[in-house]
Amino acid sequence: MSELAPKQEVQTAPELSESVKSSELENSHNETHDQSAETLNKQGVRQELELLEQPKAPLELPFDASQEGDQPQYIDRAMKKASLKNELSHIRQKLPRSERILSSTIHQPIIRRASDISASTVARSSGLLGGGIVAFGGSLILLLSDKFFGFRYNYLLFVPLFIIGYVLALLIEAATKAAGNKKG
Repeated sequence: MSELAPKQEVQTAPELSESVKSSELENSHNETHDQSAETLNKQGVRQELELLEQPKAPLELPFDASQEGDQPQYIDRAMKKASLKNELSHIRQKLPRSERILSSTIHQPIIRRASDISASTVARSSGLLGGGIVAFGGSLILLLSDKFFGFRYNYLLFVPLFIIGYVLALLIEAATKAAGNKKG
C-alpha cells in the first residue's frame, strides 16, 4: 500500500498544479482584459474631455460660392414657416388644453394675415390720437353750444366726430410721409 500512496500523490500533484496553472492563467488573462478595458475607458473619457475643452465655433449661415463677395444666403419663406411651426409646437406643449386650442385657432394663416393687415391700418396711433382729439374737442364745443342755446346734447355725435378725426389724422400722416419722401 505504501507504494500506491506515493503514486497517487504524484499523480494528483500534477493535476493540481495544472489546474492551479490554468486558474492562474485565467486570472491573469482576466486581469489583463480588465486592465485593457479600463485603459480604453480612460482613453475614451480623455478624448471626450478634450472634445469638450475645445472652443466651439459660432454657428454661421451657409455661403453660396457662386455669389460675388461670399455673401450669406438669405432665409427663405419655407425656412421661416418651418421655424414658426416648430416654435409654436414647442410652446403649445407647455400650454393647458384650452389655451392650446385658442393658440392653434389664432395662429391660422388667414387669421394671422387679417390681424396683420388690420394692425397696420386700423389701429394706427396717429389715427386714434386724431380721432380722440377731434371727438373730444367737437363734443366739448357741441356741449357748450347746446347749453348756451338751450338744445339737448346728443351723445351719438361722438362716433361721427371720432371717425372724422381718425380720417383727418390719417390724411395728415400720409401727406407728411409723402412730403418727407420727396425731400429725401
